[in-house]
Amino acid sequence: MEKKRHLLLFLHGGGTSSWMWNEQVKFFERDYTVWTPELPGHGRNEEKHFSIDDTVDQLLRELDAVSFERISVIGFSLGAQVALSLVSRQPERFKHVVLVSMLAASLPFPKVMAKATAMMLPLSRNRTFAKLQAKQLEIPSSDFERYFSDTQSITKSLLENIIYENSRFKLPQNVHELPLPILVMAGAKENRLIKKTMVEISRGNKHVKTIIVEEAGHSLPYAYSSIFNETVQRFLSQND
Repeated sequence: MEKKRHLLLFLHGGGTSSWMWNEQVKFFERDYTVWTPELPGHGRNEEKHFSIDDTVDQLLRELDAVSFERISVIGFSLGAQVALSLVSRQPERFKHVVLVSMLAASLPFPKVMAKATAMMLPLSRNRTFAKLQAKQLEIPSSDFERYFSDTQSITKSLLENIIYENSRFKLPQNVHELPLPILVMAGAKENRLIKKTMVEISRGNKHVKTIIVEEAGHSLPYAYSSIFNETVQRFLSQND
């Protein structure tokens, strides 16, 4: 019962929604309070604009309305960028943070990249193409309909917002001074910029632990859920 006073906040990746945490909800809800909000413009969240700063503001307002002894944040990809921004804003409020498959490379010409990517939106709304994309992302077949529904609801302008925010993201200035335990995870098949981000986060901060999961790509929480869940559980327990 004591652990029910410990809130786990799961933040999903771009282009998905809370369904991607299904296996985590089943695993962790026995001992923790689990919250899986949907980011602006995703799933049932009908907001038409996305920005990391605005999302952090909203999450802090919602956390102000609840009372937990401990709050830990777990974020995947875009959600990891939000998670790190959240804990860096008010580090004293959080017990742990887990960052999965996070990019912090501040890519050149983010607006151009965002517009170019958004031009591909009609293709992603094609069911056959979406199935190929889902297979590449190792999305479980049981979750395909939710994934496909999410791709249908994203507008061109929203996708531009998401890609722009994702590609220009930089590590917060205080990242190397954060006092809370930080777990940074990625699959061995992730691109080199995500692996470079792992190194950058861990540099000079004794509270950071990094883990590479062999065989995994950009799909850790759902394609390798057992390994992911057990690793996160161990990290939470060892640093409680």
